[in-house]
Amino acid sequence: LNDHKRRMYDQDELEEEQRERELRNKMNKMFHRFTREVEERYNLEFDIPYRTLGFHGAPKSSSVFLMPTVSCIIDLIEWPPFVLNLSDVEIAHFERVHFQLRNFDLVFVFKGFEMEPSGKNSPPAFIRISSIPMQELEMLKKFLDEQQIKYYEGPANLNWPNTLKTIRADLEGFYEDGGWEFLNMEGSVASGEGEDGDGEGGPT
Repeated sequence: LNDHKRRMYDQDELEEEQRERELRNKMNKMFHRFTREVEERYNLEFDIPYRTLGFHGAPKSSSVFLMPTVSCIIDLIEWPPFVLNLSDVEIAHFERVHFQLRNFDLVFVFKGFEMEPSGKNSPPAFIRISSIPMQELEMLKKFLDEQQIKYYEGPANLNWPNTLKTIRADLEGFYEDGGWEFLNMEGSVASGEGEDGDGEGGPT
């Protein structure tokens, strides 16, 4: 009797999985038809994520699966969704890059960083994606190269609020001293203890 019930349960599970696959395939076909019709009618082109270039990282409090597209880095599965428009990026900075660590962080500084944010609803000057597995480092460098986004790397987290505050205080001097080249590890190094730490990173 137990074996008979177990077989019934197994059969029910198989049928449920089959129904889920059929529903998923149906939804995929409907969405594909929708995108094709929109592209043809409105002369638009949908941006398709590259799942093979996907990586895990935490743009907020928890790790999610992020996928690059031609123009963005996105996560549309978890709520709230995450969309990083690469055309808004001024520079990228790989942080905590060290052979003894398993993860690194990636900071994107946005164009318009020269302006002090005016309030809670104003666009951020930067965003940090934390806890990216170290094996994704070279792939992300190659992707940023293809996007023609300048990037730097260092062994520590910068205190970006203080760093940007220092830059804004003397923009002319910042550019005269080479701009973002202070992040170049082959030259002078600016690093801090992180946003919550006591160290203040900034141009030297």
